[in-house]
Amino acid sequence: MKIRDYIQEQILAKRLKQKECLVVYDPASRLREICQGMADNQCAVIDASESTIEKREEAMAAFRGLAKGEGALRHLLIYLPVAKPESDVELQEDPFSFFAKTGEVFPKEDGDRYESLAKRAKPEHAGEIARLFEQGEPTLDTIDALDQSGGWPTLTTTLNAQSATEILRHFLVPDEPVQRKLKKSDTWASEMKDFLRRTLGLKLRTRSKSWRPVAEELWRFVLFSEFAFDLPVDLPESLTEIPHAADTHRDLIEGICDELRKKTDCQNAYMDQAQRVAKELDLETKVAHVDDLGHRDTFSFEERSFLKRFITAVRTNDLDRAREIYREHHQTIWLQDEERLSQWNIASACLDLVSVAQDLSGQIKGHVTTMSGLIQFYVGHFRELDRHHRELEQAVADVFHDLAELDELVEVARRGYRDTAATAHGSFIGHFEASGWPQTELLANGKLFDEKVAPLLEQRKRVAFFMIDALRYELAVELEKQLSEESAVEMEPVCAQLPTITKVGMASILPKASTELNLKDKNGKLAVHLGERLVEIPDHRIAHMKSIYGDRCQDVVLHDLVTKQKTLKFPDTTDLLVVRSWEIDKILESSPQELVRIIPNLVRRIIAGVHAVKGKGFDYAVIATDHGFVLLNDYVAGDAMTPPQGDWKLQKERCLLGKGKSDGKTLVVSKEEAGIRGDFRDYATPRTLGVYRKGTVYYHSGASLQECVLPVMTIALSRSPLKDVAAVSKIILTYRKGATDKITMMVPVLELSLTGDDFFSSEMLEVSVEAQDSKGKVVGEVAAGKDVNPATGCVRLHAGASVPIRLRMDEDFRGTFHVKVLDPSTLAKHASLKLRTDYTE
Repeated sequence: MKIRDYIQEQILAKRLKQKECLVVYDPASRLREICQGMADNQCAVIDASESTIEKREEAMAAFRGLAKGEGALRHLLIYLPVAKPESDVELQEDPFSFFAKTGEVFPKEDGDRYESLAKRAKPEHAGEIARLFEQGEPTLDTIDALDQSGGWPTLTTTLNAQSATEILRHFLVPDEPVQRKLKKSDTWASEMKDFLRRTLGLKLRTRSKSWRPVAEELWRFVLFSEFAFDLPVDLPESLTEIPHAADTHRDLIEGICDELRKKTDCQNAYMDQAQRVAKELDLETKVAHVDDLGHRDTFSFEERSFLKRFITAVRTNDLDRAREIYREHHQTIWLQDEERLSQWNIASACLDLVSVAQDLSGQIKGHVTTMSGLIQFYVGHFRELDRHHRELEQAVADVFHDLAELDELVEVARRGYRDTAATAHGSFIGHFEASGWPQTELLANGKLFDEKVAPLLEQRKRVAFFMIDALRYELAVELEKQLSEESAVEMEPVCAQLPTITKVGMASILPKASTELNLKDKNGKLAVHLGERLVEIPDHRIAHMKSIYGDRCQDVVLHDLVTKQKTLKFPDTTDLLVVRSWEIDKILESSPQELVRIIPNLVRRIIAGVHAVKGKGFDYAVIATDHGFVLLNDYVAGDAMTPPQGDWKLQKERCLLGKGKSDGKTLVVSKEEAGIRGDFRDYATPRTLGVYRKGTVYYHSGASLQECVLPVMTIALSRSPLKDVAAVSKIILTYRKGATDKITMMVPVLELSLTGDDFFSSEMLEVSVEAQDSKGKVVGEVAAGKDVNPATGCVRLHAGASVPIRLRMDEDFRGTFHVKVLDPSTLAKHASLKLRTDYTE
């Protein structure tokens, strides 16, 4: 590549892409022609070589137009034939410092020095470039002339390559046609020896003229050289005699290694060769005493050291360092291994939770003076603590293998959550004891139907009323983000009806609940009623609805609404469709370890359900819930509590109804203070997030922000056209680059990419990915990951990029299956891949 082209395309153009404005300082006037050549209808180039004042005015006018988005202008480049100001005085005197501060600058770093640019543009001539600069600064033409000083015609023809990097890559990882040429004749061998000596300083030891021995020696030299360059300390004595490149060739070595790791058709060969070289040289053993192995991920064992340094940084509260390590290594080639990828996902989730816990812990003191202020802080900010904690627990529950290496880190994150949540809960219980429940500033769940649904029905609007069990507020926020992309969504917090158990909570969102809900004593047990009507189970609740709305009311289970939407029909008289779901509560109370599967499934199903009722002509969807939940994976001293003495007619894990007195661990208030009607006197709940019945990680029934502050969503279902799948950029799904259709592990790693015509496109798409057997049964789903929305289980795709996804297969499934990429709303198929299990390897 010509050095002018390299500077323009790889340096200046990329910085303009990062920031809309770029200021180029060039005291040698070397880059003026290059900068002028970048002017077009989208990029304004201001050359201040002649008139500083006039050009600053032109630059300011262009900058204003850029800020306003006027016309086609997208970028502004300002060229200054002066040295970049360094001191405060120089900055004050520079009339263009405003633009430099607002945008990007050149030069910015050591790599922007002229010699460095020349070596990066022509790494094959690094040694010759160094000698030129020792004699003085060469011209751009002199540097380009190096390409004419020698060549390797046999190599370039045999390998179908031009640059040194291409020659190395095509030789190290030849495709089949190139392999045939290399095996058919050895005429390339003498040129290769000369090429390696001149470009890398490598004098081949092998006398073989066959490709494999030469390639293996070159692999060892290249990989060990990168490792040696990156090592912050001197090489151990046992490794000093191993051949490696001089520092002059560093750019070429690191460039070819980066390319081999980045290119998908080279990655398998790279990993195989890196493992071979590391084993032959016994590198892991010989550097075991070195704590810091640098920044590059040449060998597999280095990834382990990066993870250990990450864990140490989080444990010692050096969170900035942990973020830096993650940023550098979370996309390393070695994370194609499912176990390693899942460990980094968990490590990242721990860092996020620790960071959020610390931030919120420092903020909470200013929001605890009133219950109203505390609730607003919870719904606006503090619920993020619950979200990050849930995401960590989902990531932990999503692995089959041992996590001993991460146990301490996970415990640090869980402790951070517990301590911060306990601080907020202490404030909540204090206000609860002082002012009771529900809060008058918020809508009570008991009034929800009468104030949110009934008025719409009175206007003869068709309403789908979603009664979703255990939809915690932070989950609803994630759901609202998805739904608001297609419809207008109004969401607000409401106060749960105590006690926060399903049969009471579901009854509270029925018509007339605010005046008629009560708990009657039936043979020593409390049963939920609306007036005299028993409303303990779904059939009771639907009967109550129909007693008021008659044939205008129909009901359907959410699962059926989604899976049978094409054939499902409702009478024309249906104005109120009750959509019922109880998956979270039902399954998590019996199998809390299934949390990772149930929550994303449910949220996706709600989204698809809203889309389905929109397609059936409903005007509004209202989503309500009965209660939230508390999720604590581990118990500590004091969590398991003994109920206070009393006569308790209802005993749940976090509440008691009956008659008793407060003690140091339990708060007891009258039923009136708790906003409950019934045949009992008192309501009791733990003062902490503890339980009266130990043995589960998921629980509700008590009084806490997580259990009592609930969401209600009203969605105006517009009549806009449904999504056109064909209009979406092409989605590509692959497994092992197409080399096999057999999965040999329970959590295979696939690759998903979104292609777009526009390289600079910012398009982002969320898709659902699931494995289905021949009958359409789901036998595998996406596991937690950085590119996976933890609330929906959908994969986030950006145009022009690809992401690895882990597919968590059902343990009992064996056979052929299809991995399908689906639209989460319509369930329309974007892509499909046929695979089969083969766990015997």
